[in-house]
Amino acid sequence: MASVHRPTSFKTKFWWGAWTGPDGTRYFRSTKERNKNKALEVTLTWERLARGNASEAHFRKVAADIYQDLTEKPLHFHSCGEWLAQWLKSTKNSVAAGTYEKYKSTITDFRAFLGKADEGPLAAITPAEVTAYRDKLVERGLAATTINVNVGRTINGAFEAARRLGYITVNPCSGVKPVKDDVRGAKKDIFQPEQIDALLEAAKDTSWEGMILCGLSTGLRLGDVAGLEWGQIDMRQGVLKITAQKTGGMQSIPLHENFQKWLENQTQGIGKAPVFPDLYGKKSGGCSGLSATFKKLMEKAGVVGKIIRRGVEDRENMEGNKARTGRQTSSLTFHSLRHTVTSQLANAGIEADQRKAITGHSDDRVHERYTHYKMETLKEAVKKIDVPKPKGKQRGGKRA
Repeated sequence: MASVHRPTSFKTKFWWGAWTGPDGTRYFRSTKERNKNKALEVTLTWERLARGNASEAHFRKVAADIYQDLTEKPLHFHSCGEWLAQWLKSTKNSVAAGTYEKYKSTITDFRAFLGKADEGPLAAITPAEVTAYRDKLVERGLAATTINVNVGRTINGAFEAARRLGYITVNPCSGVKPVKDDVRGAKKDIFQPEQIDALLEAAKDTSWEGMILCGLSTGLRLGDVAGLEWGQIDMRQGVLKITAQKTGGMQSIPLHENFQKWLENQTQGIGKAPVFPDLYGKKSGGCSGLSATFKKLMEKAGVVGKIIRRGVEDRENMEGNKARTGRQTSSLTFHSLRHTVTSQLANAGIEADQRKAITGHSDDRVHERYTHYKMETLKEAVKKIDVPKPKGKQRGGKRA
């Protein structure tokens, strides 16, 4: 039978509870209560806990009862999967649609990786599970920046929100280090004029011809171009209006005359009618996605970029030879059109503010990475620097 006592062997302002466990063990603990009746309630609950079914669910239930008795507030327990799903849902109306889809993809993939641990307690997830997931992404051949965003921003964001709400005491992502890129400093290339001509020839009379003209003249991302609707295009004013999927930013971009001519030769729709019906709604990634289709178009055109990232060689094929896992990353992709238009504008002397208004870049550092200057442009720029002539005597140098 549970009971409460005031210890006589030492001074204390709290009542202590005493109870016997199912194996006959006698327990004696401070209830941290000064009121005798409340102390007895706590002790009776402890006794119920000790004599109940020794399962995790039972311990949670009793712990929740104790917490509610003491604070008059419910104690929330979350499984890992329940919390990740709840956090994902909470972001839907607070981030851009494109960002939410990336969150969703990452959370879904992480939960699948966790397996049974997804059904376990949220607090049971440790840095070991997060690190193992990070390393699995490395094995798949994903770029370091992608991995670090998926783990360091998305998954970390979900666990950090749980920590701030008091559902866990430690964020398991806090001890997981980011991945170091094995191609540090690698940079996307820009398409040369002859490569653009070859691509347009290979894409002649298809939607990809218009996609390339649009990407080259507006700098829009692949998903934004494929998702264009006729209601976003004002042919009379020669303007394209769009809300970028990635950033949610509104852009009004002048139509280049050559892209506008292509549009004039198409069957024009109204409202939400897609500009590129056969590509509309398709995802960028995947074996049959837009990026893979553009890669095949490049191969058809004979346009080849440098491989700036290779997958990880860590498994053997049927013949016992090393097989490369993960995907390769080329220096030339559809996104290179964004680099190309930015660089062409810069080399034509267009001010950075105007370039950013067209490409939708809001960050100067990001815009800088997209700008590839020709050496001739840089040489002309250096000539404009006001450098005084040397005042000392000039001597003819001799070659060694």
